[in-house]
Amino acid sequence: MSSNNSVSTILFDLGGVLIELDGPPIKAHWISMRLSHEQNWQLWMSSTFVQRYETGAISSADFVTGVIGELNLEVSEDDFKQAFIQWPKELFAGASEILMALKSRYTLAFFSNTSALHLPRLLDELALADYFDHTYASYEIGFFKPDVHGFHYVVKDMRVEAANVLFLDDNQVNVDAARKAGLQAEKAHGLTEVKSVLSAYGCIREK
Repeated sequence: MSSNNSVSTILFDLGGVLIELDGPPIKAHWISMRLSHEQNWQLWMSSTFVQRYETGAISSADFVTGVIGELNLEVSEDDFKQAFIQWPKELFAGASEILMALKSRYTLAFFSNTSALHLPRLLDELALADYFDHTYASYEIGFFKPDVHGFHYVVKDMRVEAANVLFLDDNQVNVDAARKAGLQAEKAHGLTEVKSVLSAYGCIREK
C-alpha cells in the first residue's frame, strides 16, 4: 500500500466498509458448525441461491427458501427474511463526513453484492444516493463479486481507466478480483481501516 496520486475514482464496497452490519451473514445459532468470520463469508458467497438472488435471477421468496435449504440453516423463513432485511444497520460514525470530503475531489461509486430487499433502504433511509456519483448493485447489473467481469463492467460504465480506480472491500477475495481487473485495491474492514487506506493513498489526511 502506498500513496498514489493517479487515483481519480474511489470505488467502495458497502457492508463492513462504510456500513455496519449486524454480524456475519450466517448467524451462529442457525448452523451446527463453528465458522470463522472468513469461513462464514466464504460459505455465504459460495451459495448458489445467494449468487442467483444478488444477480437478479430469482425472487426474494425463492432466495429465502433456497438458501435455508442449501446451507441447512436452522431458522424459519420469516425469521431469516427479517434478519436479512435488518442486516445492514447504519453508516459507521464518521463515514458521511469522509464521503463528503472526498466528493469534491474524486468520483465516488460503490459496487455491492446486494438485492432488492436492501438497496432501496440503503439509498433512501441511509441517504447513500447523496454521496455517490455511480451506484452498482449486483442484482441490477448482473455481476456478483468476486466476478472479475463485474469490475470490468463498472470501469467501462464509469468511463475511467481501471488503473485510476481505488477499490476498498472487506473481503480479500474481492480485492484480489479487482486487482486482476487492473484496479488499485485494498482490504479495509471498518472505518478506521478505510481511513488508513485513504490516507496512505493521499486521498485524505488523518488528523
